[in-house]
Amino acid sequence: MGGGTAAAVVAAPAASTGAIPKSISFDKTADKEEESLGDMKHGSGRSFFKNLNKNWKLPKIGRRGGGARGSKGDDYHRSADRLTNDAFNIPEHAEGPVLRRASSDDTAASAGETSDDILAKYRKKPLAAEDKVDGIADMEVEESRREQEEQEVPLHELDRDNLEVSFVFQDARRKLRLVLSEVELPVVQGGGEDREVVGLLEVMLAQALNQQDRNAAAQLRETLRCLSLFDQEGCYKLVRSLLEEYRRRSPYIAYLVRSRQGLLSSLATLEKVALRLENEQRMSSKFLITVCVRLFLERREDELQQLKVQFSSTNVMDEKIELVVQFLNRLWEALEQEPMLAATSEDQRQEARKAVERAIFSEIYMAALYPNTEADVSRDLVLQQHIGRLSAVVSPNHRDLKIPRRYQYECPWPAAQAELRRLAAFKLPADKVHCISRVSAIIMNLLSLAQDKAVPAADDFVPVLVYVIIKANPPSLLSTVQFVDNFYRDRLCGEECYWWMQFVGAVEFIKTME
Repeated sequence: MGGGTAAAVVAAPAASTGAIPKSISFDKTADKEEESLGDMKHGSGRSFFKNLNKNWKLPKIGRRGGGARGSKGDDYHRSADRLTNDAFNIPEHAEGPVLRRASSDDTAASAGETSDDILAKYRKKPLAAEDKVDGIADMEVEESRREQEEQEVPLHELDRDNLEVSFVFQDARRKLRLVLSEVELPVVQGGGEDREVVGLLEVMLAQALNQQDRNAAAQLRETLRCLSLFDQEGCYKLVRSLLEEYRRRSPYIAYLVRSRQGLLSSLATLEKVALRLENEQRMSSKFLITVCVRLFLERREDELQQLKVQFSSTNVMDEKIELVVQFLNRLWEALEQEPMLAATSEDQRQEARKAVERAIFSEIYMAALYPNTEADVSRDLVLQQHIGRLSAVVSPNHRDLKIPRRYQYECPWPAAQAELRRLAAFKLPADKVHCISRVSAIIMNLLSLAQDKAVPAADDFVPVLVYVIIKANPPSLLSTVQFVDNFYRDRLCGEECYWWMQFVGAVEFIKTME
């Protein structure tokens, strides 16, 4: 292009209107773009990116009325248009025509537009549809193709040549596996081999109808309908397929069994650990409550000493009982207002009341156990000597006991004797009753262990309890019975009341034995 033409182009705009004039080097820029596209088609992509990097500059719009740098602004808008509309989806065969068309059209249109209009156009232009994820379209095509293939294949078509790969065969095998996965299957006798599977399913259907299990009955009816589509050979193939599948799965089933056993073992271990932690937590809580109760009673030492004096000076047992009950009620009311136990639960407060009662009976134990002093001690000593003489001659086959022979193998029940010998160590009436309950539970457990199916009755329990008392021979039996009867009779209830009555009856029976 000659110099005269360039001068005419430069002198054309008389006033600055904000429009971007034609660039002098527009044709040269277009030629350079064509050369860049030609190089890219021949493998020289480096020159294209180099030229793109050079032209990647913001246009200086609004400076000096647009000036002579309009060509670089046009290049920038063309490049931005390509990167915005055709991002990551630019076909190589369309690159050349697109650039040439954009160069000619945009330059012609830019003469009547202001810089603000151009910026607003490119700023508000929405994203093209090609920016969406290409994988969604591929998934839709694959899904439609699969649905078309499934519709072309009829579901109920039974191919005799390829029976085991047909849908009918696979469906029948799946349903038969489902209905046969019961824990206990009925035994079918007779009917022939061709009717064995069908007969088994019919028996299971009858059981389901008898038990009104409608879900199982519906599954069995559907399985029988599927089996009716096969002849004898098809049923054989179906059963053989299940057997082969079971054999293939047997290593995996064995692995699952071992894994379940390991999990059950781990679960049992965790349960034992949790039980031990709960026991330790309970013991720690009990110890902490005992310490709090001890601090509570230290501030009432004078009241406790006064109770001991009044209890010893009183001769009537009813007055002694009333004195202890009133004192305990007064301490329990004060315990509810104790700041140390303000945040405790109901179980912890109940344990605190037991601790207070245990501390009170520890102070008055001898006076409460032997209210008549020497007379009560002599009476207990006479009974203990009598039991000692019986212990030397008594046996499970004694005429007054006659313990059944099936229970004599665990004789002499040492665990129950060891627990009964601890009876004298407890000073609280409730603790003595709990000790007798533990002795009775141990005896019942050992009797149940001797015979698996039969449950031991009271006629089996009482002779063994009498034998255990004679062999253990705990001290102060009569005074212990009187002590519990005086201070804990109104609170006896439930199972512990039953076991205590059995123990009292056994002691009375021992007094008459020879």
